[in-house]
Amino acid sequence: MPHAQEQQEVTRAQVIENLEKMRQYDGPPKTFWPTLLENSARLAEAGFGLILIQDSVDSPWKILCAWPPRERGLVQSAEMIKKVEAIAETSLTKKCAWERNLSGRVGDGYDTLLGLRFELIEENCQSVAVFLLGHRTEESLQGLATNLRLIADTPAIYQLGRMARQSRDDVGQFSEALDLMLLINAEKHYLAAAMTFCNEIAARYQCGRVSLGWLEGGYVRLQAISHMERFEKKMEVVQALESVMEEAFDQDEEITWPPADDSTAITRNHEVYAREQSVPFMACLPLRLEEAPVAVLCCERAEQAFTLPELRGLRVLCDQATRRLSDLKEHDRWFGARLAADLRKSIP
Repeated sequence: MPHAQEQQEVTRAQVIENLEKMRQYDGPPKTFWPTLLENSARLAEAGFGLILIQDSVDSPWKILCAWPPRERGLVQSAEMIKKVEAIAETSLTKKCAWERNLSGRVGDGYDTLLGLRFELIEENCQSVAVFLLGHRTEESLQGLATNLRLIADTPAIYQLGRMARQSRDDVGQFSEALDLMLLINAEKHYLAAAMTFCNEIAARYQCGRVSLGWLEGGYVRLQAISHMERFEKKMEVVQALESVMEEAFDQDEEITWPPADDSTAITRNHEVYAREQSVPFMACLPLRLEEAPVAVLCCERAEQAFTLPELRGLRVLCDQATRRLSDLKEHDRWFGARLAADLRKSIP
């Protein structure tokens, strides 16, 4: 018995440590909420837990996640769903609420339903965790409620941390965009500016190759490749790159390889290119003018996939640079056409 008690205390200590770490959690919401639920349920010594969300005061409750997922059938009956939602509603005003003597209505060994309101920074959104517990006295439930209230502000702290990190990233991305625009604005010709654009992005994002394609005659044509002054347009890799760019251009969508789990984009050309050119990670971003795509930036690297903050940073750079690149391209085209016309006139 002493050994079992010691193991239980160690587990409880680990759970408390995990919950403390959740306040500085820097992962995405899709992993934050299940992790918070699991550790909250373990702290409550619950056999099963749910997190419910309500988008507005009058909207219905929705299940955000369950732990353990295999036990979700415990609350699928109409009677239990009604009781879970009732506990959730009561918890909104009392912060923590429970109902006892549920034996015979749920799985064996469960007697009590307990709800905990989580604090959020969104004014209209509500979130409540609901736990199924074994038999508990009123006194033990009071103590449990006191302990659980200590973690009720964890989601709000997590959300504030995400907002702070996003603000810091936005400032960094804005500064990075200004630095890049200074370099591009210093160039007087389109191809030189396009090369600067590709070279700078390759250096800042540790890319093995960055390429820019532009819409010409109804097709995306490769304009510049980082650290490559000249290339033959009939090269196999050039044609392969153009097919990848057109796949992103036609869908007017940012495409990463490997694709994100929730991506619905067609990535056939990306897959072929990645396999034939041995490129493990790619990101293709359309460049838009007045909300219409005019070009595509393709970034390749070997070490790791592009993260969401990196993709946001690339989007900021593309948005800032598109107008200047487009103006230089139009100026060079107009100047070249005028020069050609003058030469034709000078020929007797």
